[in-house]
Amino acid sequence: MTWNEETYVEIPFCEQLARLGWEVRHLPAGAEPGESQRLSFREVIIEPELREALRAINPFLEDDQITEVITRLDTIPQTPLIEANIAATDLLLNNTTVHENRIDGTPSPTVRYIDFDHPENNRFLAARQFKVAVPGTTKHIIPDITLFVNGIPLIVIECKSPAIPEPIQEAVTQLRRYSNSRDTELPEGSNRLFTYNLCMIATSRETAKVSTIGGREEHYLEWKDPYPTPFSAINPDGQPPDSQQRLIHGMLAPARLLEILRNFTVFRENDQGKKIKIVARYQQYRAVQKILARLRSDQDPREKGGVVWHTQGSGKSLTMVFLIRAMRKDPILKKYKVVLITDRTDLERQLEETAATADEQVYTAGNIAELKALLQTDTSNVVMGMMQKFQEKGGKRVRKFPILNRSDKILLLIDEAHRTQASVLGANVEQALPNCTRIAFTGTPIMKPKAVRGGQRRRRTTTGIFGEYIDKYTIRESIEDGSTLQIIYEGRTSRDAVKDGRALDDLFEDMFKDHTEEEKEAIRKKYGTYRRVLEAPRRIEKIAADIIDHYRTNILPNGFKAQVVVSSRLAAVRYKEALDRALADAIADLEADAGTPGEDLETLRRIKTDVIISGSQNDEEIFKPYTNPQKHEAQIARFKKPLDADDPEKQDGLALLIVVDMLITGFDAPIEQVMYIDKRLVEHSLLQAIARVNRPASGKNCGYVVDYYGIGHHLKEALGVFADEDVEGAFDQLGDEIPKMREAYTRLLQFFAAADLNAVPESAAESSSYAGRTLDPLGNEYAINECVEYLADEEKRAEFLVLYKSFARKVDMILPDRRALDYVHPVKVIGFINTLAERRYRDRTLNLAGCGEKVRALIDDYVFSQGIDPKVPPVSITSDDFEKSLSSHRSNKAKASEMAHAIRYHISQRYDYDPEFYQTLSERLNDLLTAHEEDWDLLVEELRKFLEEVREGRQDVEHGLDPVIEMPFYDILVKEVYGSKDLSEKEREMAAGTTKDIVSMIQREIRKVDFWKKATEKQLLRRYIKEILLESRLPEILQKRNAITDRFIRLAEHLDAEFKHRVIL
Repeated sequence: MTWNEETYVEIPFCEQLARLGWEVRHLPAGAEPGESQRLSFREVIIEPELREALRAINPFLEDDQITEVITRLDTIPQTPLIEANIAATDLLLNNTTVHENRIDGTPSPTVRYIDFDHPENNRFLAARQFKVAVPGTTKHIIPDITLFVNGIPLIVIECKSPAIPEPIQEAVTQLRRYSNSRDTELPEGSNRLFTYNLCMIATSRETAKVSTIGGREEHYLEWKDPYPTPFSAINPDGQPPDSQQRLIHGMLAPARLLEILRNFTVFRENDQGKKIKIVARYQQYRAVQKILARLRSDQDPREKGGVVWHTQGSGKSLTMVFLIRAMRKDPILKKYKVVLITDRTDLERQLEETAATADEQVYTAGNIAELKALLQTDTSNVVMGMMQKFQEKGGKRVRKFPILNRSDKILLLIDEAHRTQASVLGANVEQALPNCTRIAFTGTPIMKPKAVRGGQRRRRTTTGIFGEYIDKYTIRESIEDGSTLQIIYEGRTSRDAVKDGRALDDLFEDMFKDHTEEEKEAIRKKYGTYRRVLEAPRRIEKIAADIIDHYRTNILPNGFKAQVVVSSRLAAVRYKEALDRALADAIADLEADAGTPGEDLETLRRIKTDVIISGSQNDEEIFKPYTNPQKHEAQIARFKKPLDADDPEKQDGLALLIVVDMLITGFDAPIEQVMYIDKRLVEHSLLQAIARVNRPASGKNCGYVVDYYGIGHHLKEALGVFADEDVEGAFDQLGDEIPKMREAYTRLLQFFAAADLNAVPESAAESSSYAGRTLDPLGNEYAINECVEYLADEEKRAEFLVLYKSFARKVDMILPDRRALDYVHPVKVIGFINTLAERRYRDRTLNLAGCGEKVRALIDDYVFSQGIDPKVPPVSITSDDFEKSLSSHRSNKAKASEMAHAIRYHISQRYDYDPEFYQTLSERLNDLLTAHEEDWDLLVEELRKFLEEVREGRQDVEHGLDPVIEMPFYDILVKEVYGSKDLSEKEREMAAGTTKDIVSMIQREIRKVDFWKKATEKQLLRRYIKEILLESRLPEILQKRNAITDRFIRLAEHLDAEFKHRVIL
């Protein structure tokens, strides 16, 4: 099968859209605006489409009113893009008005751009190669596929062949360029095209991912489940659907696309206070659809309930928001009162902030009386309350909680339900709202029905209280999708740690059961209690020093932050003091080392620690600096900022937060990569705590849990109440990654097995750099060159990059653990091979993005030590240093390869400015390589001659034509009119005269201000070119004039700068 981008990815994408009811238009290369129903390439709305749709959806509109509402949509300010997108989305969802309905006189009637209730009334168009002007330049962007609803561009799709290295990364980079999301000084794309954008799709067919404006590569995720469409219904031939097909059926079926736009799209602020757009992931959409189906059923309210388990970090709070929005658009379900309940203030705050995106006021109960009042009404509003408010207080006698509302039109959504629903509070909720439908949301799995802890059967499980699972999204699924990251567990238990999480007194009873009470008491006095052990200053001092050492070597190089979870408030204060001293000692050591890079020392000096703990009225002075809730908010905001940013105002050195119970649930900070634990955590508490480090972020390959308490000694017991399959992937031991690293390296060696590495010349085999190496067979000059040669094929480079990044990420994950040391040299050498291949083949996709800063630093240092500065681009063939660069290759095979690819790159960079000339050079290069294949000595000699010719550029001219701006047009004209025929002198003279006339006219016309932005001026230029061609009397010019004109226009645009500073006589 040919892995061609167009035939393998783009065309099948469009064919599937057509099967779903989309009209597909294939715009030809060089199409003019009129062919896409526009007046200029600056326009992004297809106005005829929108006019027809507005007229069909709003039959009362007259032509001038249609123009008015189109203008309102088309004139939204374009910057900043996210604000423009918010404004456009608001218009599409909430409609607009005109002064009056002139048919019946109704004032200010609603005008809908999209008919969400009747999808069939809308127009769904997919346009291939939809060209859009880049404002302020003569450039254009041409997305592979753009999807329009009623002429409004909602989705932009970039397709890449799976044969190229990192196709999704390439597609995402292109989409970010199109949407001006790369923070460049000058515009690269068109904000206007993305003003109305719902989402962007990057696809190579085997993998298809979706994100929203501003999304980076880590934000692009697959849509793996086309629910409710069965997999068997996707492919006409019955074959299992690929990633692209699942995404298209899951998101782009017309009715579903409108539903996602209407109910599953929100805007909110991220940790840096920046507004972002969020579109639901497949598991969120699926869960909401299943809940809606239950609510619409005729079942008893109790039977409609159930449990949604979506693992920590996968967006269950937003799932609740999407559910509320969908209910409000349903004619029956919109009558429901929705009650949100949680049991922690930090979760309530988080849920309240998230629920605010539901486009509906959220009424939060501040006390028990307010909660009762809000629940007693039949208003279909959204109420939020803490679980602890479902109780009667006052007096010594326990009073029964009253029935507040018997309505069956109440939906109770309980967050993290496992903690309180089996208690009296849970019974009070059931008493207060006896006929409500209850749905429990949890980020951790449900305990096994007969789970036992401490020899006792656990109370009722969450499913036993609420009903069966409605939807599950497991830990393993989340990691595989990229919604959350793998967590690596590392046990660094100190000798005096509590071994298995039991109180020290219990441990003593086991250890000294044969001793007398007097002897036991003596032991207790000598060794202290469980709490005193964990609070012991000397113990904390040692662990704090180890934490700083681990943080400096593992986490800080990649720019991430940490939490330290301790057993008590006193331990928290002592940990801060000890961590600060350890930091000071580390800084002093670095200052004493003259070889320390200044930037590393400066970064460490900026690192700060702080404590966040709860307080009480009778607190000692030692705790008061750390218990202020307002200060907590400021600390959290500081912690969520990056360590380094271009703008110093947007960075912060607060890198280690010390906590006891706060921030280990409901705290979402992607900047956090490691949690240091010195506290007993089990079951739900353990899973919730460690999930703080699983949030994806740029450059973050995994999260770490470093255990100083000893949880790891009894992980099976700590998680024993859960089914094994439910906690699969919760975290992996660091030691488990060693075989994976070894396997990744083995796969790389197997990949290079075909590169003839065993045929090492005798001189190389005897060299000290090669002799005796068993782990690193690539570590000699001959093998390195052969590997670089092996990567000449683009598909091989794509395969290599995937294998190498997998290996490099594992090494970065495990370093500086000594078990990774044997792989440091191989990762550097293969990184060197990668760099050499990148430079020789001029392949910028061979970058190390996502490999981790520790490994990248190792590779950069090694490459630099080999005489190559990674920051300096490859030497051009026009540079005086090219010969010097060439002489660094010892074999003629390597020299020939370097010259051939350098020439090919030179041709590709200049092709658009003189296409026929450089096409001829390209063909000659191919012929030369074929003619002297394997004869490296002769090939080098011939390439040197050809190289000089390429450097000199065009030398042949006809009839005094300018070689830069006339000969390129002449060659195109001759090629299109005469083909490969040998021309007579008269024919050459006629072609040269016609060329001069056309070029002179083009040079005159394009001097007008903003010429290339004016569609009418370009149309005139096309007409003038055709007129001159028709007057020339060249053979068959009538039939060939359009193709020649198209090529002349494209060439003129590329030569714009040359036209404006050269004078043609």
